[in-house]
Amino acid sequence: MTGASQLLESYVRALDSHDWEQVRPMVDDNAVFIFSEGTYVGIAAIGEAICRTFAHITNEKYEVVNKRWALATDSMALCYYDFEWRGQIDGREASGSGRGTSVLQKTPLGWKIVHEHLGPPAHA
Repeated sequence: MTGASQLLESYVRALDSHDWEQVRPMVDDNAVFIFSEGTYVGIAAIGEAICRTFAHITNEKYEVVNKRWALATDSMALCYYDFEWRGQIDGREASGSGRGTSVLQKTPLGWKIVHEHLGPPAHA
């Protein structure tokens, strides 16, 4: 699982950079991402959605906490976690949190994210 864990850590750092060129190599070309505003299939649609978020939230700090690996094999891994962000929207302080799930797969090019689902926080 070391490869999957390392990829997820690198992915979070790349997202925090707000640089799609750093994020892009970690996402599979045929990935499916589900965000609160929609479902995005394929690298082009995912890139557009992530870049819109990067443009909308400035000075953002993005963190993934409470990671739990539900599946970890030599070729596939599934991690669910809590995420938190804070930054500025239209010059005003803003923040949010939620739950995420990432599915990672080992490909001939190394580990890639093949699915991500971000949603609202879980209720107790």
